[in-house]
Amino acid sequence: MKQETLIKKLKKEGYKIDYGKYEYWDSVPYVKHEDGTITWLAETNVSMKSLGLNTNISYERAKEAIALKAYDCHENTIRGIKNEIEYQKILEEMQK
Repeated sequence: MKQETLIKKLKKEGYKIDYGKYEYWDSVPYVKHEDGTITWLAETNVSMKSLGLNTNISYERAKEAIALKAYDCHENTIRGIKNEIEYQKILEEMQK
């Protein structure tokens, strides 16, 4: 989804969107959570040994990252958080 469309959709849902410096890039959008943490609406990628930034994130991935309070919208970040949550659930079950 194009960045502008995603931002408009998230704003309609009541999310506060700001812009800041993410890694090397300026003016990258992010959602600020009530506890002060942020979720960047972007993900880095490497192509031909060059670091790039993707801000055309799907709506579903952005919502998932926001719900998890992920640092960014990169698939590996989201997967890592989900794995940690699942691991904690397993530990809790083992302690019962």
